[in-house]
Amino acid sequence: EWDISALFGHEVRLDCSASPEPPQDAASLVIFLNPHELVQLAAMAGAAPFRGRFCVGAWFWELEDVPRTWRSGMGYVDEVWAGSRFVAEAVARRAPRDLPIRVVPCPVPPSLGQRDRAAFGLPEDKVVVLTAFDVRSGFNRKNPIAAVRAFRAANADGRAVMVCKAAGVDGAPALVAELEAEIGQAGDVRLMTDWLTGAQMASLLASADIALSLHRSEGFGLLPAQAMAAGKA
Repeated sequence: EWDISALFGHEVRLDCSASPEPPQDAASLVIFLNPHELVQLAAMAGAAPFRGRFCVGAWFWELEDVPRTWRSGMGYVDEVWAGSRFVAEAVARRAPRDLPIRVVPCPVPPSLGQRDRAAFGLPEDKVVVLTAFDVRSGFNRKNPIAAVRAFRAANADGRAVMVCKAAGVDGAPALVAELEAEIGQAGDVRLMTDWLTGAQMASLLASADIALSLHRSEGFGLLPAQAMAAGKA
């Protein structure tokens, strides 16, 4: 395993003990970077980590067509693993004919998260609705403002509260301010921007009764899939 977080200037937050150095004896590499970032990695790390190895690009995209600029990065991999048929079809429209593309969905095992509303300051006597998104992955595509409005339209009797879990907020203050303005001060919707580990996110989902996702398009749809695996509405 090769954790490239620090190389890209990100905090090291993987739930594992991956090395910051490329592997020495691996026969192949499965690279969880889309083509834009893969080209950057090759420029920073040089050719040595990839030379003589079978390289797989594990790619995701959320719209019907991948960017034209992806084409230049496709020469860096021997095969593509797409997270869904939707992604595979989008990649295939842009890929060379001889580039193998396989559908390898995200594994979504039954959740081991434990309900712990107290840890998140959530009431025990209310229905809890969870919506979650990453601002960096497309604010309008994730559609959180519509989620807030839909929740309020359905919650006229006040029996529920909603957690709006947002990641990647630091780089988009104007968009976050827009969402904060929509949420207001009524207290029925809480914006949560804390970074959570995978275990904490699983616990948050376990503490909710309903997962609400009004995304306009998704490459896979991880939160709805995890919610279904956890038996949530």
